[in-house]
Amino acid sequence: MFDLSTLTKGQKAGIGGGIGGLIGSLFGDDGSDAFADEMEKAIREGRLTTDEANKLLDPFKKAGLGQLGFLQDYINQSKDPGAVYNKLMSGYEESPLAKIQQEQSKDAALAGASASGMLGSTSMMNDIQNRAQQISSQDQGNYLQNLLGIRNQGAGMASNLYGQGLGAAGQQSSNLANFVRSMMEARGGIGQARQMGAQSGNNFMSGIGSIAGMLAFL
Repeated sequence: MFDLSTLTKGQKAGIGGGIGGLIGSLFGDDGSDAFADEMEKAIREGRLTTDEANKLLDPFKKAGLGQLGFLQDYINQSKDPGAVYNKLMSGYEESPLAKIQQEQSKDAALAGASASGMLGSTSMMNDIQNRAQQISSQDQGNYLQNLLGIRNQGAGMASNLYGQGLGAAGQQSSNLANFVRSMMEARGGIGQARQMGAQSGNNFMSGIGSIAGMLAFL
C-alpha cells in the first residue's frame, strides 16, 4: 500500500482535488433531464392550445364550407337563364298596385274616348289593352328584379361565408403546421438533452472506476 506520509502537502492537495472533482462530476446535476421534461410539458401544452384554437374555428369552417352545395347549384342554374326565368316567374301574381293602376288607366281611357266621341270604338279598346299590357309588363319586371336581387344577395352572402370557411380551414391547417414545426424543433432539443443525460451516466461509471483506481493506489 502506498504510504501517504511520503507525499508532500502539494501532492496530497492535488490528489484530494482530483477526487473532489470526480465526485462533483458524478453527482452534479447538469439540468439536461429537467430541460427535457420541460420541453415535453411544453409540447403537451402546445397541443392543447392548438386544439382549443382550432375548436373555436370549427363553427366558421362548417358554416362556410356548408355553402358549397348552394353555390354549385347557383352556378349550374345560371347556365340556363331561361329555366331560371321560368322558375322565378312561376310564382308571379299581379300586385295590388298594378291592379289599381289598371283600373285608373281604364277609367282614363274611357273618359278620353267619351270626350272625343270614340266610346266603344276599336281605337278605345286598343288603347285600354296597350295601357294594361304596359302596366302588367312593368309589374312583372319589378317582380323579377326583386327576386333576382334577393337571389343574388343570397349568393353573395353564401360566397362570403364560404370564403370565411376557407379562411378558417386554412388557419386551422396553419395552426397545426406551426405546432408540428415547433414540436419537431422541441423533439430535437429533447433528444440532445437526453443524449447529454446519457453521457453524464457514462461519466458517472467512468468516474467510479477512476476513484476505485485512486483508492487502490492509496
